[in-house]
Amino acid sequence: MNHAGIIKLLPQWQKTMISDQALQEFKMIWKDETGQDMTDKEALDAAVALLHLFDVIYRPIPKAWSDEYDNQTQNHGTA
Repeated sequence: MNHAGIIKLLPQWQKTMISDQALQEFKMIWKDETGQDMTDKEALDAAVALLHLFDVIYRPIPKAWSDEYDNQTQNHGTA
């Protein structure tokens, strides 16, 4: 599904959670990185899709996992 399809699935409040200033900053960053201009609608769609992606993939690491990793690296370093 492309980002336009994702945007259609989002509630209206999520589509409007980006301020005008943030949208303009997003457009400037996009232009700096790609050399391409975006309309406000394209920028809003892309920014919301990016925020949605972060929401889906970002989860804090449970402390138990972090503790287990620390124990393994400490034990491995002393062996």
